[in-house]
Amino acid sequence: MKRLLRIAKKIMILLLWVGGTVGFVVLASAAIAKQRSIACKKLHIQLDNDQGILFVDEEDVRKVFTKLNGQQPEGKPIKTLDLAILEAELEHNPYIAEANLYADIRGDLHVKVSQREPLLRIINNNGVSFYIDKKGYKMPVSSKFTSRIPVATGFIDPTQVSKGKVADSTVLNDLFQLGLFIENDPFRSALVEQIYVDERGEFEIIPMIGNHSVLIGRADDLEGKFKRLMIFYKEVLTNVDESIYKTVNVKFKDQIICTKF
Repeated sequence: MKRLLRIAKKIMILLLWVGGTVGFVVLASAAIAKQRSIACKKLHIQLDNDQGILFVDEEDVRKVFTKLNGQQPEGKPIKTLDLAILEAELEHNPYIAEANLYADIRGDLHVKVSQREPLLRIINNNGVSFYIDKKGYKMPVSSKFTSRIPVATGFIDPTQVSKGKVADSTVLNDLFQLGLFIENDPFRSALVEQIYVDERGEFEIIPMIGNHSVLIGRADDLEGKFKRLMIFYKEVLTNVDESIYKTVNVKFKDQIICTKF
């Protein structure tokens, strides 16, 4: 008898749990349906401009609503706005890395936009100019905003890039790896003003200070090459006039080769 009571008790608990779950789903579905029938009261646009990136403004976001819906969202029922399509259209913008849209229970529509972060600006020998972002993708230059980052010039072929990413181009991929290495350290970021790519695909750095350039070759053993460069700055330039040097070559392991004017 006790065993039957225990079984009955378990069955009752299970039925109550299932009933509660079904009830919650029904109520949640009703709440969502009611929320979607509410007219949009206000559009809140959140941009990450506090990061110092100003490629996109609120007007750019609002233009997407006009393009897809013929008008701004305020006053329109939330259910008439396809948030997934709006997100996809925003992310089609070459300066936007990610867009998230959602409506709250008050009927306010929120748009959160994360912009792409440029790593290097490229200006090749043919005058073609674009950015490489921190994820390794090409970005067009903008008339609205110019990012203060190192500039790479010289023999750079942008046509080798596939699907917007630089990995398929040896030179651009090497530039990307070098750019990440420079950006990862405050001293290196402050030091490097320009990177020149010669016809062999080797790199020459133009520092912010001095009249010399730094030959580093390809983007391999960057840790070792910049350690040798630091030795030059700490142990050589502290004792002599830096203006006498034309180039500092750190391409070769355990060697620092300086050429005077």
